[in-house]
Amino acid sequence: MNSKNSNSSIENVIENNYCIGCGACASVPNSPIRIKMNEYGMYQAVVVEKNDPQIMKDLSMVCPFANEFMDEKSIAQELFETNCKYNDRIGYYLKVYAGFAIENDFRKNGSSGGLTSWLVAELLAKGYVDGVVHVKPSNSEEGKLFKYSISTTIEEIKKGSKSRYYPVEMSQVLREVRNMPGKYAFVGVPCFIKAIRLLSKKDKVFSEKVGFAISLFCGHLKSKNYLDYLIRKMDVDPKKITYADFRKKIEGKPANDYALEVLEEDSGKKIRHTKSMKELVNDPWGSGLF
Repeated sequence: MNSKNSNSSIENVIENNYCIGCGACASVPNSPIRIKMNEYGMYQAVVVEKNDPQIMKDLSMVCPFANEFMDEKSIAQELFETNCKYNDRIGYYLKVYAGFAIENDFRKNGSSGGLTSWLVAELLAKGYVDGVVHVKPSNSEEGKLFKYSISTTIEEIKKGSKSRYYPVEMSQVLREVRNMPGKYAFVGVPCFIKAIRLLSKKDKVFSEKVGFAISLFCGHLKSKNYLDYLIRKMDVDPKKITYADFRKKIEGKPANDYALEVLEEDSGKKIRHTKSMKELVNDPWGSGLF
């Protein structure tokens, strides 16, 4: 790596713009790092205090893109080698399925099959976990539409259904989990889940609290400006939007042919705007926008 700073791996990650702003490093007690949104609408780690080399080394051990600790294969091998098979392409696995949820309205309210929400709801209902850490709509006044939160009921879990193509970070919710009793299921994109696994290896508090770590498929992370761009193409002011459904299902269409639906609040009125993604952007993922 051609780095401006070789003192620690996490500094290399931050200074060479490899950070994805997951927030694991900022959640560690006495961390000199905070997670802030940059000019491009993405979260990134920022060193805000004079730091001690040992602290930075400790933080490097929970960073998913640093080289101080275990890589993905080592983590998986330790967790799954005894009971699982191994494939060079997909790693360790027990069994492989394709399917969808048939109970309740999980499929209807999901991005496609509703399996993730159904799975964590089952874990909660059957007492395997006391809460689920996942992304839900935000009620904050900070201009964030979504954030990581803790759900302790099935109804709360349902509010976190569907994919959110929007920047989030975990530092605040990880601090909350640290100070709460019980076991939790964590849901996130692969690099976030790797950070959770590293945190549970480094910190005894999290090793006891992480009951399940559930990874979603991920192609890349979108910036806040991605949603702003789509909203402007709908001729709506992004500043007036209070909610967005990135995977609004279209009657009679398959799961990969979906719409964007946003809720506009203006002068006390709430207006829903819906438009097919194929009309807004012909290829929203392959184009690599934002």
